[in-house]
Amino acid sequence: MVTKRSSHGYRISFLVFCSLLLIDSSKSSSVCNKYETCNKCIEAPTCNWCLRDAVPKSACLGPDELHKCTDGKLQELKSGYRSDRKLIPANKYVRATLTPHSTSVDIRSGDTVEVPLILTMTSEPKVDLYYLMDISSSMRDDLESIKNLASTLGEKIKNHTSDFNVGFGTFVDKDTLPYIDAMVTIRGHHSPTNKHCNGSMGSMTFCNAMALQTSDTATFEAVVGDTHVLANDDSPEGGFDALLQALACKEQIRWRDEAAKILLYSTDAVFHYAGDGKLAGIAAPHDGACHMDREGKVYTEALTLDYPSVYQISRAANASEVHVVFAVVERAKALYDALSKQIELSSTVLIEDDSSNIVDLIIQEILGITTTYHMVATGYPEEDMEVTLTAECPKGSGSTCAGLELGDSGDITVSIKLKRCPPPDKPKETMLTIHPKNNAKINATITVNFLCTCQCEEPQASSARCSGRGTLECGTCACEGIFSGANCSCSMDSEQSNEMCITDSSGAVCSGRGSCVNGECLCDQFEESGSTHSYCSESLCSESDFSCGPTNDNLCYNHGDCRCGNCICHPTHTGEFCDCPTATERCDPSGSGDMCSGRGRCECNECVCDRKDGNFWFFGDTCQYCKDCGDFCTGEYSLMPCMQCEWFNKYKNFKVKETNKEQYCKSRKCQLVTKYNIVTREDINELKDKSSCKATDDTGKCEKEFWYVRLNEAEFYEVYYIHEDVWCTDDNIMFYIVVGALAGVLLLILIPTIIYCTRWRANVKEVEDFVRRGNASSTTNELNKIPVAEMELPLYEETASSEL
Repeated sequence: MVTKRSSHGYRISFLVFCSLLLIDSSKSSSVCNKYETCNKCIEAPTCNWCLRDAVPKSACLGPDELHKCTDGKLQELKSGYRSDRKLIPANKYVRATLTPHSTSVDIRSGDTVEVPLILTMTSEPKVDLYYLMDISSSMRDDLESIKNLASTLGEKIKNHTSDFNVGFGTFVDKDTLPYIDAMVTIRGHHSPTNKHCNGSMGSMTFCNAMALQTSDTATFEAVVGDTHVLANDDSPEGGFDALLQALACKEQIRWRDEAAKILLYSTDAVFHYAGDGKLAGIAAPHDGACHMDREGKVYTEALTLDYPSVYQISRAANASEVHVVFAVVERAKALYDALSKQIELSSTVLIEDDSSNIVDLIIQEILGITTTYHMVATGYPEEDMEVTLTAECPKGSGSTCAGLELGDSGDITVSIKLKRCPPPDKPKETMLTIHPKNNAKINATITVNFLCTCQCEEPQASSARCSGRGTLECGTCACEGIFSGANCSCSMDSEQSNEMCITDSSGAVCSGRGSCVNGECLCDQFEESGSTHSYCSESLCSESDFSCGPTNDNLCYNHGDCRCGNCICHPTHTGEFCDCPTATERCDPSGSGDMCSGRGRCECNECVCDRKDGNFWFFGDTCQYCKDCGDFCTGEYSLMPCMQCEWFNKYKNFKVKETNKEQYCKSRKCQLVTKYNIVTREDINELKDKSSCKATDDTGKCEKEFWYVRLNEAEFYEVYYIHEDVWCTDDNIMFYIVVGALAGVLLLILIPTIIYCTRWRANVKEVEDFVRRGNASSTTNELNKIPVAEMELPLYEETASSEL
C-alpha cells in the first residue's frame, strides 16, 4: 500500500531545512559573529568585517580571529588623529594660543582618542577696568577710601601689565518717588554726583563720570575726588540700571575687543529688579539696549523703562564678554552669591565696611581673569560622544590651567570617546571647539569622523549570489518580499506568515498598518513633520518613531530618541519620557558630595526633602533650611557644635579636642549661622527676640552662655556672645554640695532644739523664783492669807461662814 505524504509534511521539512541552513551560517566562537551585516559589525567595539566573495562566507570577526580572513578583504577600521601643524598668525585680540589649531579624528564606537594641545601665553594681558560705585549715603566711608587709594590702584596694576585702561561710574536710584526724597522730585533736580554729570536728570541713576582711558591715575583720582554721595529713601538701590548701561554701551564706556574686560560693581545694599519700577508707575519693560545721552555721560530712560531683569544682565555680560565682579559687604554677600550663580561671567568678593581692601581684591580678580583658563569643549553631540579635558599647568586642576606668565605653556589633553554610532538620520561627522570658558577667541577645532559605515563596493540589486531575490551589500544578502536565508533561498506561505504577524492585543495582522511577508511585517508609511516615515516592524507596526510622547511636537522632551514607541534617553536624562535629568549639581552645588545637605534625596536634579509627621521638616533648594527643628540649645540640630567650633583654642578653660573640631565645624546647623558677634552685656540686654543657650566643652566641666537671633523665615541666624572667661565646676563640687546640705539639715534641727531648751530652762527658773519668794513672805503678805473668817452666832448657836 502506498502512503501519500501531505503537502503540510513537505512544508515542515522545507522549513526545517531552511532553519538548519540559517543556523549553520551563524556558527562562530566569537561574540562578534552575532552581527550579520558589515555596518552592524563595525559599530561594535573591536569587531571587524571579513568580506569574502562567496555567500554566506563573509563574517564579523573578533580581534583574535583576524587570521581567519586570509581568503577575504578585511574591513579593519582604526581610530586615530591627524593634526595640522601650520603656524597661526599673530592676533591682537588674543593673548594666548592653542596649538595645533585644527585636528582631524577618526573614531570607532567604544574607542577613546586622546588629542594633545598646547596653551601658550603669547602677549602681555590687556586690561579694561571699569569701577561702578554705589554713592548712596551709606557708602560715604567707601568713597573716601577709594579717593585715598586711587593712586595706589594704578601703581599696583602696573606691576602686572603696562596696557590697562581704567574708568569710573556711579549710581544711586531712579530720580523719582518713592526711591528718592520728595523735595528732589518737586524741584526737578538734585545735587550733582560730580561736576562731570552736572546734576542732570538721570545722573543719579547712572553717571559715566570717566569712560575707559589709558592708565592715567591722576585723572582717575581727580574724578573720584570730585564725586559726592547722595541720599535716597528706600533700601534697595537702582544698580541694575547702571550695570546694564555699562555692559551694553560699548562705545560710550570704550570697551576694547582685545582686552580682558572687568566691571567692578561696589555696593552695600540689595538691588531693584524687573517689576519694581511699577512702584513709580514705570511699567514699560526694559529693552536691554543702550540709552545714553549724546555725550555718553547720563542714562536717559530712567523714568521711562523699568529696571532690567537678571536674565538681561546675564545676556549683556555674555554679549560684551565683560566679567562682572560684585564687591559687597558681608551682610549682602549671600544675596550676591545667589545672583552670581545666575550670571555666567560674574563672581563675588567680600569688601571691608569702608572698602579699605578694595585694591587687593581688584588685583586678585585681574590676575584670576588674565592668567586662569577654564577650558571647555563645545559643539558636539553629548548623547553620542563623551569629551574630557585635562590640564597640566603650573597651577590649577582638572580642566583649569592657571599660573601661566608671558612665554609659558601648559598641556591640554582632550579625551574623546564615541559612546555609540549616531542614528542613520544624523551626520557621521561633527566638529567640536576647545576654548577657555570666557574667551572663545582662543580656540582649537577638532573634526571627528565617526567610523560607522563600511567601505564596500556599490550594492548590487537582484544579485545572482542572492538567488536573484535580494541585494548584495558587503558580502551579505538583503532579501526581497517573502524570501529569507543567507542566499534568499527560503520562503513562507501567507498562512504561516500571517500567524507570526498578529499581536496578542489587537488580533489584526501587523496591527492593521501593514502586510505580513515571510513572517515579517512590511509596515505602511505615513507623513510626519514634512517627511515620510514607516511604522516599526519590530513592534508589528503598532508603534512608530513618533509615538513616544508626551506630544508629537515634543518627543521624549527633546532629551532622547524615539525608537518604536520607546524613548532611548541621552546620557543626560532618564525616565519614561526622558524628562528626568541625571545631573546632580543642583542637589550639591558645592560639589562636596553631601546631596541635599544629607536631609533628602536627589530626584531629577531636584531635592526631595525629608518629612516628619506628614509635614515638611526641611526645605530649600538643597534642604538647607529647617522647619520646626525644635530646641536649638540641645538635640540633633543644636547650635552648640557651632560654638564649640567658634571657641576652639579661644578660651583657656574651654577645652575642645582637635579630633572633634572638624566634626563640630561641619554641623548642619552651622551652615545657617551668618555671623558670630562679640558684644557687651549692655548689647545683649538691648537685643530683641533673642534666645539663650549654654555650650559646654568636651570635658563637660566648663560652659559659656551665648544668644542667637533668627533673621527671617528662611532660618538664618546670628549668634552673639560676651568675650569673658568661661564658668567651670570643681571636681569636688558634689562632695561640697552633699556636706553643705547635711550641715544645713543639722542646723535646721539643732537651732530650734537649742531655742526650745533655752526657753524651757528660763521658765523653770522663773517658777522656782516665784515659789521661793512666796514662802518667804507668807506671814506678812495679805495676799497670802486665806480669805475666810469664822464667827459664832450666839442666837442660833450655829456656825456661819461668809466670804469677805
